[in-house]
Amino acid sequence: AGDLQSPTMGISSTQVGDYKSPAQQALREILSAPQPLASWSRAKWVPLAKELGKPAFEQAALNRKLTTFERIRAVEVQVELFDGVAPELARKLAGSGEPELIARVAWALARSAEPGAAAILADLTHRDDPRIARAAWEALISVAADVRRLHSDSALRVPHSAVNQSLLTSAATPD
Repeated sequence: AGDLQSPTMGISSTQVGDYKSPAQQALREILSAPQPLASWSRAKWVPLAKELGKPAFEQAALNRKLTTFERIRAVEVQVELFDGVAPELARKLAGSGEPELIARVAWALARSAEPGAAAILADLTHRDDPRIARAAWEALISVAADVRRLHSDSALRVPHSAVNQSLLTSAATPD
């Protein structure tokens, strides 16, 4: 996943919000691209994102000077172009206190092949914010191979037996 303290192309986590250098302006364009999944939009931002590299988006996701929307978009770019969010970064973002961002991190973890993702998701299921807990439960269904092991280790046990049974049934259901 790389060293989160070594940004690429001269972008530091304290400078990203300022958007003064060409690299910072490119990052801003990527994070605020209109209709980012549309082909015409992707034709503009994907080459820029690949040039900046994953560390720029790791730093952007961590940068509290950016809006929550921009930080979420930085997570989404990592999933789409750079094999997902590293567990180390996911743990840091899970402590951000921003429910929308944390929920998107749960989504991102389900789309990576990173070892340890299921354990982080299990921790997120215990959050009080329903957006986070729901995203974590949905993500766990996507990584069902690890769910049975976690459940047997009691990391996922919840007070309601019906929820436990639903979880195990979902984990046993083929895609």
